[in-house]
Amino acid sequence: MKKILIVSFALAFVLGTFPTAALANGSSCTNCTDHTIEVVSDTSNIVLPGGGNAVPVTFIHPAWTASIPGATWIWSVDPVANPTTDEFSTFEKSFNVSGVVTSAVLDIASDNSYKVWINGTLVGEDASENNFSSADQYTATVVSALQSGANTIKIEVKNWALGGGTSETNPAGLLYKLVVNSTECPPPCCLGEVKVKNRNRAVVTNNMSVVANTGGNVTAGGSGGNGGTSGSTIAVAGSCQEYSSTSISDTSNTVVGDGSAVAIVPHPAWTASIPGSTTWIWKSGATAANETVAFEKSFTVVGAVLSAQLDIASDNSYKVFIDGVEVAADAAENNFQLATQDVHNLTASVTTGTHILRIEVKNVGTYNTSTNPAGLLYKLVVNSKECPSGSTAIGGSANGGNGGSNSGNITTGNASARSSVMNRVNTNITRVRR
Repeated sequence: MKKILIVSFALAFVLGTFPTAALANGSSCTNCTDHTIEVVSDTSNIVLPGGGNAVPVTFIHPAWTASIPGATWIWSVDPVANPTTDEFSTFEKSFNVSGVVTSAVLDIASDNSYKVWINGTLVGEDASENNFSSADQYTATVVSALQSGANTIKIEVKNWALGGGTSETNPAGLLYKLVVNSTECPPPCCLGEVKVKNRNRAVVTNNMSVVANTGGNVTAGGSGGNGGTSGSTIAVAGSCQEYSSTSISDTSNTVVGDGSAVAIVPHPAWTASIPGSTTWIWKSGATAANETVAFEKSFTVVGAVLSAQLDIASDNSYKVFIDGVEVAADAAENNFQLATQDVHNLTASVTTGTHILRIEVKNVGTYNTSTNPAGLLYKLVVNSKECPSGSTAIGGSANGGNGGSNSGNITTGNASARSSVMNRVNTNITRVRR
C-alpha cells in the first residue's frame, strides 16, 4: 500500500538566466520556550466548601518562623473561629502548565497538620503539630503529579484544639509555594518558500498542495503567465510522529546474576508512591548483609528526545546508570518515603536508539523482611518525536498560458516520503479558460 503524506506550501517561479532553487525555513520554528510559574498561598486561593476566597492572617504568631518568599499566611477566616476545637480548612487553586514539566518543588508550612493533593494525587502530608517552624517546614519534588495543561492543588489543614485557647494562643494558618518549570517546543517546520529561476521573463505563482507518496508526486498548477522553461522545484513533504517510552519496576527487570526480579509486598514504612502500575521489586535469592543488587532493563527511543524523567524510591541507597554512565544517585538510607522519593530530569542523558537502564540498590545492614527489608520502585518516561525528511524534485520544461488562469500537473518519479530523493520532472502547464 502506498503511504501518502500531504503538505501545502507556496511555490514562486521567478524568471532569470539559470535554473536555481532555494528553500527557506524560519529559524524560530525549532526554538523551545522555557516557562516558570509560581502558585502561592494568597487571597486567590479558594476555600472549600463554599468557594469563597482565603483571607490573609493578620496575627503572625512568634512561633511561626517558617519562611517561604512570595507566599502569605492565609486561613478561611481571620481570626480563627474556634480555637478550642479541632478545625479543618481546605484550600484549592487551579493553574496551567505550558509544555513538558521539567521540575516542580513544593514548600509548605502550616499550623498545625496538613495533607496536599495535586490533581487528586496525595503528594505530601504531615500529622505532627508544629509544621509552622522553619525547622519543620516541608520541601518536596512533585513532578510526577503534574501534567501539561490544567492542574489543581488542594491542601487540607487541621488546627488542633487547645483547651482555653484564643485566636492568639492557638492561631491557624497555611503558607506554601509551588514552583513549576516547563519547556514548550513547537513541532519541527515542514513548510518552506520555494523560489525557482527560469530562462525567460514569465512569472507564475502557485499556491499548491503536494501529495508525496511512494508512487510519485502530483501537484496542481496555479495562475499562469508567459510560459518558458521551468527551473528547479523543491517539494517538502512529511509529518512528525510523537512517541512515549515507559520503563517501570516490574518482573520484566533482570537482576544481574539472579534472573528475573520478583514483586514484593511493600513494608508499612514504604510510603513512596509512583503512579503507573509500578511494583516494588527485589531479587529472588538470599540477600547478604550490605549487599548491592543491580537491576537492568533495555528501552528504545525513536526520534529526537523531548524529555526524560525518572521517578525513583528505594530501600536503601541507589545509583542509576544509562549505558554504563552514572546519571543519578542518592546515598541516603530512607529513599522509600513519600517525602524523600526522588525525581530526576534525564533529558540530557538519553539519545535516539536502544539503551540499557541499570539501577544498583544497596541494602544497608542485615537483610530482614520485617525489620530491614529491601526494594526498588521506579518509572522512567521518555518522550520523543520523529520527523521524516522531505523529497526533492528537479523540474523540466513548462509551457504556460498567456495571462490566463492555468492548472496543470507536476509528476515525479518514485520517491520515499522519509528520505531525500532527487528526480527529473517533466512539467506541462496547460491553459484552462474561465
